[in-house]
Amino acid sequence: MDAIDLRLLDLVQRDSSLSHERLGALAGASASAVHRRLKRLLGEGVIRGYAAIVDQARVGRPLSFVVALEIERKEPGSYDRLQRWLGAEDAVQQAYNVTGSSDFVIVVTATSIEEYDSLMDDMLRANPNIKKYNTNVVLRSFKQSRFVPVLPCEAFVGT
Repeated sequence: MDAIDLRLLDLVQRDSSLSHERLGALAGASASAVHRRLKRLLGEGVIRGYAAIVDQARVGRPLSFVVALEIERKEPGSYDRLQRWLGAEDAVQQAYNVTGSSDFVIVVTATSIEEYDSLMDDMLRANPNIKKYNTNVVLRSFKQSRFVPVLPCEAFVGT
């Protein structure tokens, strides 16, 4: 990837609604070159997709939970089953297989404590290999981001 690709990646992460003309003006390329480059980056899997960022409280899902899961036996089949279950559940916003005292950490959104409890009951029924889970209720969120820094630090000087 060259400097224009990196600048485009930075720009579309910050605002994917910018037109190709505006992106070109900011990155130093023509609109048609921007279109070709973004299409290539998407095709190569560098850009994994585009999404709207929704305010969860404004759509009736005000609660967030950070949950650490511990697995009873570390069998490949049970790991795969749990990962498929977590991947298919829309209320699970993020899921990570981690090192340390837990095997997985997930971020969950819900409309109520009751909905969260029901989701966890469903998860335990579908994945009996879960030994225990520890829930942290998010009191206040002050940063949510999927932004990946792609430009060297000196690129931000004077911008």
